[in-house]
Amino acid sequence: MRIRRAGFEVRLVFSRFLPVSLALFLISFSLLVCVGCGGGGGGGTSAGSTTTTTQGNPYAGTYLTTYSKSSGTITIAVDTDSSARITIADDQNGVFSGAGTCTADGKLQITATKEGSQDNVAVDWQFSKQGSSISGSGSMTGNGSISTALTTGISSPTQIATSGSNAFAGSYSGTYTGSEYGSWTATVKSDGSATGTATGPSGATTISGKISTTGYGELTGTGSGQGANYTITWTGTWWIVGGKPACQGKWTSSSGYTGTWSGGDSSVVPTVVTYQYAAQWGSKGSGDGQFQEPAGIAVDAKGNVYVTDVGQIQKFDQSGKFLTRWGTWGDGDGQLFIVPFGVAVDANGNVYVADTNNHRMQKFDSSGKFLTKWGSNGSGDGQFNIPAGVAVDANGNIYVADAYNNRIQKFDSNGKFLAKWGTWGDGDGQFSTPAYVAVDANGNVVVTDQNNFRIQKFDSNGKFLAKWGSKGSGDGQFTFYEPGNGVAVDANGNVYVTDTGNDRIQRFDPSGKFLTKWGSTGSSDGQFNKPVGIAVDAKGNVYVADTENFRIQKFRPKP
Repeated sequence: MRIRRAGFEVRLVFSRFLPVSLALFLISFSLLVCVGCGGGGGGGTSAGSTTTTTQGNPYAGTYLTTYSKSSGTITIAVDTDSSARITIADDQNGVFSGAGTCTADGKLQITATKEGSQDNVAVDWQFSKQGSSISGSGSMTGNGSISTALTTGISSPTQIATSGSNAFAGSYSGTYTGSEYGSWTATVKSDGSATGTATGPSGATTISGKISTTGYGELTGTGSGQGANYTITWTGTWWIVGGKPACQGKWTSSSGYTGTWSGGDSSVVPTVVTYQYAAQWGSKGSGDGQFQEPAGIAVDAKGNVYVTDVGQIQKFDQSGKFLTRWGTWGDGDGQLFIVPFGVAVDANGNVYVADTNNHRMQKFDSSGKFLTKWGSNGSGDGQFNIPAGVAVDANGNIYVADAYNNRIQKFDSNGKFLAKWGTWGDGDGQFSTPAYVAVDANGNVVVTDQNNFRIQKFDSNGKFLAKWGSKGSGDGQFTFYEPGNGVAVDANGNVYVTDTGNDRIQRFDPSGKFLTKWGSTGSSDGQFNKPVGIAVDAKGNVYVADTENFRIQKFRPKP
């Protein structure tokens, strides 16, 4: 089958007969890989690369420039027909891309947007030419949550490909996900033609096509198979960071198949890991294994799962088999008032519970035997006003999100006060109702700053390290919701957040760069109704307290 549109040609060749659902997806992904991204392995990206110059816009070519206010790289590509694209790859805020026209006198004004976000960057650029030397300067203005981070001057472009040359020739690999998932490889030649293979759960298929020199494609294909007609639409963009190419995009089909794809150099685009539903347990009630308001959740070294509920803690094995429970409604030793929000387990199996409405911490052994307690209502050292999340580091130190005191408190394993940090506000290190807390393998503390709609990261002594997030429903944005938003950290430092108001889970790298998300509103497998607590076990399995569905859901990673 051959499809033509806007100067592109894509030829799809399948190596085997496949069911229509898989064939449909692979066709859509073939278009993505071959036309949407291109290039890789550093091919064609060194400064000073040359090719035969063709007639057209005098500034046609591909250029790189950087900016210092935030860390990132800008790719500017101009075609001989004056069409142009700017892609901003910002280390903290993601990828923004947009298309426009470069005038004959070198003027370029483009607004670059981020997929799934209302944030955008307006770029005003002016090329200049003296003899064969091309230079340029301009500015960019960020709007929305990036108004400060991405408002700066830009200049001194490096030309990495001249007119008529494709800067992205080379070898690519990557992943795709969504209604279907798998991996892909492709080789892009200097003329933009590409061939490769996409491999999914049901087999592999050969792909071929051609990419543009401006780094963006949009194509719709139609066809039929096993009596079904279908339409595939894809979009994608590519860019270069430090001489390393990358690409990403999304795919959709008329049959309801959707997803995203990415690829290039692994240091530019991380390997996409998504999560598939594995199991669930629980229902509404007060019996063993039933829940009234599951909130906090933790996993011990053996894979046992602990869940806080109204007046009690329940313990399960990793498959959801009920093991034991303890606690009654009250304020005595081992009693819990209303809903204890947070729970954590140390390396010895001791269980720490934020007895939220009793304004104290309680410590139990793994069977629920009461060991000790500390805290009272107040704002002094070791006192609490609605303690919510709790976490334990490798040394046994305890961190508590003291929500209404807008601070984090640190204790030793017996409750001795060690340190505190935070005040009310929206500055770095300030909080507006810190809800949940997690600690990574390096002792860094990650906090959901609920009413500031962000995540903050600190070292073990409370030194501010990073922050990310804003209010909304885009990637990296949050709509937080009482009783709070859970946070967990895996063995590699990746951060998982229950975006409660948006009924989804978001995953970030250790610096806060958005990686992936899953979930939607509902009660089906993989859907959520106000998820709160979250935990990750040693194998990377994710456990979520799906609070208003009265259940626990378990997800396993799939590459």
